[in-house]
Amino acid sequence: MNENSRQSAIQATIDKAMGDLPPLPTLVTKVLQITGNTNGNAVDLEQYLSMDQALSSKMLRVANSPYFGISGKVSNIRDTIVILGFTQIRNLVLSVGASGMFTTENAKSQPVQMQLWKHSMAMAAAVQAICKAKGLPSKDHESTFVAAMISNVGALFLLKHLTLPYLQMWERFSAEGSQNLHVFESEVFGMSHAEIGRQLATQWKLPDDLIGMLGQHEGPISDAEDRALMAVHLADRFASTILAGKEDKGVVIGVDPVAWKWFDPQTEQVELIKAEAKLKIDDSAELLSSLAA
Repeated sequence: MNENSRQSAIQATIDKAMGDLPPLPTLVTKVLQITGNTNGNAVDLEQYLSMDQALSSKMLRVANSPYFGISGKVSNIRDTIVILGFTQIRNLVLSVGASGMFTTENAKSQPVQMQLWKHSMAMAAAVQAICKAKGLPSKDHESTFVAAMISNVGALFLLKHLTLPYLQMWERFSAEGSQNLHVFESEVFGMSHAEIGRQLATQWKLPDDLIGMLGQHEGPISDAEDRALMAVHLADRFASTILAGKEDKGVVIGVDPVAWKWFDPQTEQVELIKAEAKLKIDDSAELLSSLAA
């Protein structure tokens, strides 16, 4: 098969998978509506969460993981709502629901899937630290956290629907010690996980700011005023640097210069964010097991 034929076959597979893409689970959609409504209440939220036993059970396992710092304190959906609150519930439901749609049973794919999830965990921790350091408003803390948690949904999509070429690409990516996964993806598939993520979020009718962050988090950054996007991009670079084992103090690999200039960190601050993200990776073992279940 020549290169043109191969690319045509890949594009046809992507187009078909996108065309067959199921909507987000009904529970996810309803929870997003309730938590986004000023008149939403905990009783309605508990009622809808309890309707889907599989997803609600997974949420309880995730909420009890050390990653969220409340291990063992949540025994039912009502407690989950009280302890975590509407915003974190929405974040959890969307993250678990979206990521769970592309869980793979392929034994060879599972280590890659785990690495992608670890990256998202580290990214979510880093983006919260960055938002706090730069004094971003609470709405940006919330939207960037969700963007980080589902930032690799496009990669999970490619891994599920184009398993062999994605595994082959991942092997080259890992062997070269690169932090630029999107470059390797674009060479093989004609688009990156960021672009796929944008398409998925658009089809799922997620908020416009989330669609934008998913599609542009790899850069380049063209809008120096979009602080939420720059925070997500920086968090992505922090996560990639950590998982690649780069230990140079004060260094974050592959950062867009516009975002780095905006962040303008001291070496100590960079290392504190790295340390926090590393701790979250260590705490994410149970959470990742819950996502895979």
